[in-house]
Amino acid sequence: MSRADPDTMIRAQAAAWLARLVSDERTVLDDSGFRVWLREDPRHQYAFDLVNTAWEIAGGDLAHSPLPMPPRVRARRPQRRLALAAAAAGVIGVAIAAAAWLLPHTEAFATGLGEQRRIALADGSILLLDTSSAVDVTLKLHRREIRMVRGRAHFEAAKDANRPFVVSVGHEQVIAVGTAFDIGMNGDRSSILLTQGKVVVDDPAGRRNMVPGDRLVFHPGGVVADRPDLESQTAWENGRTVFESRPLQVVVAEMNRYSRRQLVIADPALADMELSGSYKLGDAEAFATSVAALLPIDAHVRRDQIVLSARPPEAVQQQPYAWLGRSLWIRRWPA
Repeated sequence: MSRADPDTMIRAQAAAWLARLVSDERTVLDDSGFRVWLREDPRHQYAFDLVNTAWEIAGGDLAHSPLPMPPRVRARRPQRRLALAAAAAGVIGVAIAAAAWLLPHTEAFATGLGEQRRIALADGSILLLDTSSAVDVTLKLHRREIRMVRGRAHFEAAKDANRPFVVSVGHEQVIAVGTAFDIGMNGDRSSILLTQGKVVVDDPAGRRNMVPGDRLVFHPGGVVADRPDLESQTAWENGRTVFESRPLQVVVAEMNRYSRRQLVIADPALADMELSGSYKLGDAEAFATSVAALLPIDAHVRRDQIVLSARPPEAVQQQPYAWLGRSLWIRRWPA
């Protein structure tokens, strides 16, 4: 079906938010999602003001809404005859917009290299897209469908028992009502990590129930279930990454996902050196400086890349650190 023009879609979204705010089933997630939606685009506030005004003129009650009708609109309220005409036009417009919004339509969201994006959906759900990620969102009257295209995303599904929240990733489907979880794609591998609530995962082998802390990793050879450390696995949602004794080549590959200035390991012998720590995503230069202080590595910063090379033996002997294994260093204190 053809897509409506952006202004019509925004008015439809505003009407949908109004319906949720005055509903008896309104939740805290609705309130937070609504505020995020307002901040996304200046046109959202204007569209909601119009819908809100038409609603109040027609006799609606938004006394319990987090946003009462703006004073400037109240001050310009027309006389009774004009009010009735405006009310009729406004209610018809809202009805048309709401009807258009309830029809199935798909929106595509994506991020570029190093970008993270927080998105409020019209149903009150929130999704956080990681770097170089993409999803397709289709909101239907009785079902909410999201398809992972690439990358990684965090989902906070608004509770709606009548409209399951279904995310498809590869051959698997995650079915939720009101919960929070992460989904990642990397080539022919995909992972599902549940952080809050409960979800059901359908895959060709059957149906699996997950509880908070569970992770499922799907790959061509089968599926692996485990319970990793949630703090390190979800650190990316706060702009950081955490490693515990991981090879330098693995750490560099993760850091490169967030920066246009790529890290390059010049000496193969450095690739297996293990590294632990918490690092800010997107700051390749700070990472290289830290690594050079911990390992026998020199970091050469260039315009488009940072080259990591082995430090000459004579320089290693002069530095105030002692090498005690693959990843452990201690400070040499003066005698």
